[in-house]
Amino acid sequence: MTNAQRGAAIAGVALAVGSVFVSFGASIISMVAIWIAWAVYRRREKPLTRGVSWLVGFGAVGTVVLMVFGFFVLTRVPSSTLADVKRAMDSAAATPQPPPPEWLRKMTPPHAQQQSKMMESVFRSGAFTLWTGVMGVTFMAAIVAAYAGTLGWAASMLLAYGATGAWLPRAETDPSLLTAAPPLPVPPLPRRSTRAQ
Repeated sequence: MTNAQRGAAIAGVALAVGSVFVSFGASIISMVAIWIAWAVYRRREKPLTRGVSWLVGFGAVGTVVLMVFGFFVLTRVPSSTLADVKRAMDSAAATPQPPPPEWLRKMTPPHAQQQSKMMESVFRSGAFTLWTGVMGVTFMAAIVAAYAGTLGWAASMLLAYGATGAWLPRAETDPSLLTAAPPLPVPPLPRRSTRAQ
């Protein structure tokens, strides 16, 4: 084992231990998923690339975060709370909005006023509120997954180099995609007749 491998192994262990505390243990999920993917790829005799390994770590953490959140909502949140939330959403949708000021209505074209009424009904609908909530939860899960997954991926990269003496390879680009396509043939222009009409 070379000095570079020893240094990478020590740095990988330090990063792995530190990331566990920083990410509340979520980086372990990323590291385990990456090592499982590495074993699967090795069994198939294919190289696990850096990009794919990061996606594996990110996806594993994101999936677990969404599953934990769903389990928490289904088991810990009482049904009366969900009913209260739905009642509040229906009440907010039924409450009429105050009309805009007179000066704003005069400045707004009539067709824009019709569109704003339509958009207001969409924004106040229960489906839009549900969609917004789902997107918010998904966005938060993606942030946590990117943070913890990147920490676990970096620790796994260092540990892999310490164990094997080689970094995970980069993805290979198909050389045919880098060459420009031959230009399309341009049809000849029709020749004008020089005879006098």
